[in-house]
Amino acid sequence: MTSNHDVEAEPDCFFNPDLFVNKSLVKVNYSIQDLEQQPVWVSAASCTDHDQTGEIVWPISIFLSWFVAARRDLFRDQQVIELGAGCAGLPGLIASRFAKDVLVTDGNYLVLETLQRNVAETRGIFRTITDHSCEPGEPVEPMFKSTCYGQSTYDCSVGVGDEKALNNNSSAVAVSRDALTSCWHEKGKLETRTLLWGDKESVEAVVNEGWRPQILLGADIVCWIDFVTPLLQTVKFLFLHAPDRERAVLFLGFVNRANSTERFLYAQARAFGMSVKRVPHETFMPIEKRCWPSELQTAQELEVLSISLDPTLEGYDSPVSFEESRAYDWATPC
Repeated sequence: MTSNHDVEAEPDCFFNPDLFVNKSLVKVNYSIQDLEQQPVWVSAASCTDHDQTGEIVWPISIFLSWFVAARRDLFRDQQVIELGAGCAGLPGLIASRFAKDVLVTDGNYLVLETLQRNVAETRGIFRTITDHSCEPGEPVEPMFKSTCYGQSTYDCSVGVGDEKALNNNSSAVAVSRDALTSCWHEKGKLETRTLLWGDKESVEAVVNEGWRPQILLGADIVCWIDFVTPLLQTVKFLFLHAPDRERAVLFLGFVNRANSTERFLYAQARAFGMSVKRVPHETFMPIEKRCWPSELQTAQELEVLSISLDPTLEGYDSPVSFEESRAYDWATPC
């Protein structure tokens, strides 16, 4: 006679991890600089579990999006990839307003479905229209109508690009004159796909599909030290396949949560032949932080770093070896 114990299936056979994932979504509209609001779908639950952090739009993602909007001249007619985009891919979606081709990527299946939805909606709204049609020589209107988002009476009304005001340490935002208008430009691809850092097959597939970006974006993707090496391997591989490798750049929205991780990032970047530089927030945000939007009023120090190949460093153009890494396909790294 067979006992009940003998015929019981292993519990794992019936285990579905999705039962414990809140899949309900809410639409949030983000105001970035002077742009029309960017709608994104995000998780209705605020969860910071290691494998669900990509379902949240963190302040640093908004901060990097402000950088993209302010420095839109850098993105015009460029091919851009966002790494570790999470469910929203906000910086990548903002970049798609100006760049020719944009690919937003993540390695976490939990967020890819929502990311695909956000990409599809953005493609339908913003990739079929232009911000403004202008002719050469047409008068340029200021890109921003500067507003103080804080509760103080500090004067935040100085126009963008006012170099004299900037030198006087007022709340101006310095951008090039070329960035002060949104002229028509050809719209290209806006897509999403899985990209596993440090996985040769995954990274090569992106390049073989024709993605050779000049600019990479990443917001809050350096949190855990174990992900730094796979990330930098992926970044350097894409740099080496860029149209102009020495001008290829990663703009990284960074929050220093551990000094050891920050030191390791700088050291590993140098080992890969890349330099890391801080982008002064005064070049794309009001100087006075009290004038920043409420979403950016945080105790955390928000930074944008630029990472690029450095010809003065040994091995900057050497090929990437992926043997020391592995694919991280189980979680968004922050």
